[in-house]
Amino acid sequence: QQLEDKNRKLISINSELESFNNIVSHDLQEPLRKIQMFISRIESKEFKESASEITLNYFEKVKSAANRMQNLMTDLVNYTRTIKGDRVFEEVDLNTIFDEILEELSFTIEEKNATISIDPLPTILGTRFQIQQLFINLISNSLKYVKADIRPIISVRLEEFSKDYINEKLITNQEYYKITVSDNGIGFEQKYADKIFMLFKRLETDQNYNGTGLGLAICKKIVDNNNGFITAFGNPDVGSTFAVYFPKNLDLSKK
Repeated sequence: QQLEDKNRKLISINSELESFNNIVSHDLQEPLRKIQMFISRIESKEFKESASEITLNYFEKVKSAANRMQNLMTDLVNYTRTIKGDRVFEEVDLNTIFDEILEELSFTIEEKNATISIDPLPTILGTRFQIQQLFINLISNSLKYVKADIRPIISVRLEEFSKDYINEKLITNQEYYKITVSDNGIGFEQKYADKIFMLFKRLETDQNYNGTGLGLAICKKIVDNNNGFITAFGNPDVGSTFAVYFPKNLDLSKK
């Protein structure tokens, strides 16, 4: 009876979560799109030439707030999708995933004159959409959190290791692949390494950069969903390295 009651509650929670997703992805997006549309119409050459400095400053703040709200809603939808967990496990070729990511982020990569080097990567067992979202978030962060006068240098490596300890659990190379994403960005204090994966947690070093505090929480949830682990290593003003561990077992019957 208790199990049935809990199942009913879970079904109810999933239904509410789906309703929340629909509201954020449709109902709230529509008025926001209109705000952004009218902002773009008002923002003409004549307006900029005739408006006072104070008016232009207020206008930029309105535009920035609207963009932040859109980013937050997008990240909220992505996070709730990882919770809902529509997980269809399949063989995922990470080389193909990164080809698609480089294509998707090509404008930003070119704009920032970034260099991205990627090792030949394995095929893993996981949910394709979520794996792609994971690495898009990590690469996007590396492109975003870098000083204005620094050219981003990002490397994706399949690292050899014998054993690591994560949350007091032994991780060995016989059981897991270790893939690292390293950059030369603003980095962070290592004492914050666990906190950066928490919902809405933004570090003090991030205050001059746009972000919702959800990107790395999404990464953590995706890695959990795909039976892996993720760790972070930072050095202020030097860069960051995120290590993702994926199981090597490709037996679809054991998903």
